[in-house]
Amino acid sequence: MRDGTAYLTGTVRTAEEKQEAEKLALSVEGIDKVRNEIVLDESIPQNQARFDLSRAVSDANITAMVKSQLLLNDLTHALKINVSTNNGIVTLAGPVSSEEEAQEVLHIATRTRMVDGVDNQLELSPRAATADSGQ
Repeated sequence: MRDGTAYLTGTVRTAEEKQEAEKLALSVEGIDKVRNEIVLDESIPQNQARFDLSRAVSDANITAMVKSQLLLNDLTHALKINVSTNNGIVTLAGPVSSEEEAQEVLHIATRTRMVDGVDNQLELSPRAATADSGQ
């Protein structure tokens, strides 16, 4: 998720499943728009398509939860931090103003429900705090 937009990828069997994924993603708090790049493939097994759909919605939900917590935290400059999730692994990227902020961002992501791991790509940049006009 980036700027309230969920990016859905993966494969499903039917157009109905693709629409259902979009509908479910829009029901997640913090998601305002959906970019639905799910591919249709009628040859995949029914149970695999359901798993992929469930995982995509779960990933969108995780991203929204982490981003929401970052926005509510006074120590983090959430507008500068990109959060994405793939198969339960949260990737954090962008500038942080201090080691304390980096640790807080990591703490938020790792304690979020359903997170299986965190890929830390945060970059220490002391100017991040002064360049963030939203905080």
